[in-house]
Amino acid sequence: MVRGLMHRPSETCSIDPPDVRAAFARLVDRGAASFLVKYAVREKALPNLPLDGTDPDALADRVAGWLAEDWESMRAEGVSDALLVQKRVRMEYEYRMFMVGDEPACGAGNIGVLTPVDNEAVFDPKMQRIRADMDRSTVGRRPDLAERYREAAVRFGRALAGDGYGAYVLDLCLIDGEVSIVELNGMMNAGLFALDMSALTRAMRARPDQFVPVSLDGLLAGRDACPVPV
Repeated sequence: MVRGLMHRPSETCSIDPPDVRAAFARLVDRGAASFLVKYAVREKALPNLPLDGTDPDALADRVAGWLAEDWESMRAEGVSDALLVQKRVRMEYEYRMFMVGDEPACGAGNIGVLTPVDNEAVFDPKMQRIRADMDRSTVGRRPDLAERYREAAVRFGRALAGDGYGAYVLDLCLIDGEVSIVELNGMMNAGLFALDMSALTRAMRARPDQFVPVSLDGLLAGRDACPVPV
């Protein structure tokens, strides 16, 4: 579902070279010639791999060399959707929505130099056209776009409601003028930027059930029927 809301061609695949080659071939057939490869589920410290070209074999060879550079590929063995291969595009005005349940609770521009101390609204209007985390000189106010992002997050939240997400962060941007999802991640290690912390904590208090992991929720729900012997 998330890939369908990204507004750019993308494929997921395993780390096996034939699968990687096939993913590139499908994207090349769709007109892509510039790519970004990343682990679909990854630690923030892991780098992405930008690539250019239209030869699927050569592109797959580059990915194989990249995978050999760190230990993360060992964790990805046997995972059918370990890699996300996507057309590289220009992303503008990146913005982070904090979602609780199916709704945006608050949001802020993806600007690393800003913190909750800099917040001025539930959906903070400060953004950068091109992300430059430590550069305050390019920060501007776009309340119109913040509202547009809020409206899009409401739609995206409803579209993702059946996928089992509870509390998460939804990174948005403009691609060719269209609101698109950059990525969706857990909330626990998300950067806060100029977030309205009061709005987030109010949402957390109102819907605490959204912060219980699905597996734990299932365990607790069945504890009376399936007591643990002691």
